Amino acid sequence: MSKIKRLIMRNCLGIEEKTINPGNLNIISGGNETGKTTILESIEKALYNTDRRNQFVRAGADKAYIEIETDDGMKVERVVDSSGKSDVKVTVDGMPKRAPQTFLNELFGVTKERKDVFA
Repeated sequence: MSKIKRLIMRNCLGIEEKTINPGNLNIISGGNETGKTTILESIEKALYNTDRRNQFVRAGADKAYIEIETDDGMKVERVVDSSGKSDVKVTVDGMPKRAPQTFLNELFGVTKERKDVFA
């Protein structure tokens, strides 16, 4: 099972810019409106392209950027524009994957019948 070794978020919901380098055990804590849910929703958006909110891009920005790098050589980069349109690139060991969203859906078991894996 791979682990996230780096998460970069720019203009995602309430976060202007944040880089997280998780360890083996991670606790996300803080007061209200400090970005805890944004971190989790950004991971979900990067991997599954879910639409939990009407507006994912931070107010005043044109686009949001999420990058996830795993310890097994996978890198996911997703750009979301202010209209909600999303573009994703996936590389494994530096090699780009064709049909990146299809690759991610197959990797995580997302099907038409099982669209919301967090339900």
